[in-house]
Amino acid sequence: MARRLDHEAMIRRGVDRHEARRYADALAEFDRALVQVPGCPLAEYNKANSLYMLGRDAEAESLLRWLVTATDADLRTACPVARPRSLRLDAAYLLFLALV
Repeated sequence: MARRLDHEAMIRRGVDRHEARRYADALAEFDRALVQVPGCPLAEYNKANSLYMLGRDAEAESLLRWLVTATDADLRTACPVARPRSLRLDAAYLLFLALV
């Protein structure tokens, strides 16, 4: 249980840093969260968003393509609180931005 709380706290800190335009700091938080819960789609999406904001579109693209093509089961297995349809839609929009 503590591992999950730490993981969620890392994602929250990363989102806070992203919103403060501290993208490199946000990226570090999402990477730490992914060490604890590999493949977490929430951490992957947020990492891709920070990568995109840092101009690292190619790196963001590979993460986003996985999120867009993953099944609901894949996304829920990696993170039971993930909302697959919403996450997939957000990832598709960000992928569009990264490719334009």
